[in-house]
Amino acid sequence: MNYQQADLATYQPVTLDELLLTLHKQGQFETAVLASGEGLPIATVPTNLETDKAAAMIAMLKRVSKEARDQFPLAEIDEFSILDSNRMRLVCRYIKAGGEELILAVIAPPDHSYRRMTNQAIKQIVEFLS
Repeated sequence: MNYQQADLATYQPVTLDELLLTLHKQGQFETAVLASGEGLPIATVPTNLETDKAAAMIAMLKRVSKEARDQFPLAEIDEFSILDSNRMRLVCRYIKAGGEELILAVIAPPDHSYRRMTNQAIKQIVEFLS
C-alpha cells in the first residue's frame, strides 16, 4: 500500500519520511517537518526544503511559545500557529514520544482543516517511536 492509497489513521509507516510524505499528500500541506525539540529537522517534505531555515523557524516558535507560557498562566502548549495575510497557516504541534520532545510543523493552505490530519500523524509518530 502506498501513501496515495493509505488512510493516515490506519497507515503503518516503515519510516518517518514515509509518514510525513503521507501526511503531506493527504493533508495537501505545502510543507511538513518533523523536528527535534531543539528544532533540528528529522524528516521534511518536500525534501528540497531549506532545512536550516525550517530549523531556525521551528526553534524560534518554540522559544516564543515558551515565553508566552512563562508570561501568562498557560498550561502546557500543544499547538502554536501563525496565520499570514494570504490565510496560509504555519502550525507547530508539540509531541512527546519515545522519551523525546518533538515538533510537527505543517504549512496549511488557506481555510484548510489541519487538526484531524495532524492528530492522526502524531498518533502514528508516537506509535512508531514507542
